[in-house]
Formats: sequence, structure tokens, C-alpha cells
Amino acid sequence: MAVTVEPGAHPAGRGGVRIEDTLVVRAGAPQLLTPTTKELVVV
Repeated sequence: MAVTVEPGAHPAGRGGVRIEDTLVVRAGAPQLLTPTTKELVVV
């Protein structure tokens, strides 16, 4: 089964950000399908 985990931070009046991860749930450990960094990247 594939699931998403989508925590976010949305300060009032300032926009926001959400970090989305997609995982495949299997017996044993889940498999992460979105292996990107969680470090702050300023664009």
C-alpha cells in the first residue's frame, strides 16, 4: 500500500511549507519513494 506523509508549517499571513513523503508499506520496513533532503534550501 502506498501512503503519503505531509507535515507542514503555515504561519498566519506568511505563506507556508509542506514536506511530502511517499512510502510503500510492506512487511518489515517501509520503502521511501521520495528520498530528497530535508535541509533548508533557499532559492
